[in-house]
Amino acid sequence: MSGPPRDRAPDPGLALLHALAASAPRGSAIELVDMTSTGWGSATFTGARHVIRLRGRDDPALASWLAGLLEAQFRLRGHLVADIALASVERCGGSAAVVVEALTLDEA
Repeated sequence: MSGPPRDRAPDPGLALLHALAASAPRGSAIELVDMTSTGWGSATFTGARHVIRLRGRDDPALASWLAGLLEAQFRLRGHLVADIALASVERCGGSAAVVVEALTLDEA
């Protein structure tokens, strides 16, 4: 089985998911519910907008992770995370539904 060419950057949405998972608290039960990505461009940049829906146990570790998420620096090969935001956090019965929105830009 052959993969993508080595000089080609990985999918920014998938790379962002991996970066989010790597930054999550150890032993957390955060799981992906859904993700959508759409192409984005301006006069000078190209990239993609991502909406990521997560679910997890509503505990202090999740709260701490979410509080630091906006300041976190994510390294994505071939892409920059230009913006990341918590669109919503809904808590109910010990669990939390989280929506993260992000903008990634293609590196030149």
